[in-house]
Amino acid sequence: MTVTPSGGSLVHTCNTCGASVIELSGNLPAFTRDETSYEVSIELTPAILKTHLALLKAKSGQPTPRLLELARGNQRLVLMTGRAGHLHYQLRELVNAGCPIRVSPPYPHEFV
Repeated sequence: MTVTPSGGSLVHTCNTCGASVIELSGNLPAFTRDETSYEVSIELTPAILKTHLALLKAKSGQPTPRLLELARGNQRLVLMTGRAGHLHYQLRELVNAGCPIRVSPPYPHEFV
């Protein structure tokens, strides 16, 4: 029998016949236990805003005129704050979109 982690579960595979079964377990990703409070921000520029306008509006809740004002002044916009369990998938979305975000303190978890 081979046991391999897969997200929040374990996959048990028979080495003889190849049959497998998924075990829901306490094998949750480390970010779910991370109690650190993180701040996610971005240094806005007109070019960054043009590229990521829809995503930044959705994540920040700010209207376009306010985002334009911040971008013209090359100002920092705080997108969200909270623990990793709350932010992880939103962070992954921003990173996958190529958004040049800053996370403070540095975020130690992988976006798998």
